[in-house]
Amino acid sequence: MRFSASVATRVPLTPGCPRSVSDNHVIVICRDGGFSDLPDEIRHLGPWQSLRRGDVVKLKPEYRRNLARDGYVLLKTSVAAFQPEA
Repeated sequence: MRFSASVATRVPLTPGCPRSVSDNHVIVICRDGGFSDLPDEIRHLGPWQSLRRGDVVKLKPEYRRNLARDGYVLLKTSVAAFQPEA
């Protein structure tokens, strides 16, 4: 299934990428201000530290799809390997 750029622009253009301080391999991409809307089981993986912000349109296509569909993307990767942009 393909999503056009217009799907990506339905969410704010500054997704936040907090990472868990408890497990620094857990990273979440969520809409700006959308952290409180995450499911409890994800929010409780913290405490959280902000990693970066960026434009939704620059995200990898699979991240944009998941962000548009679910409102967040949960990743398990090292901070050094984390490359969210396409």
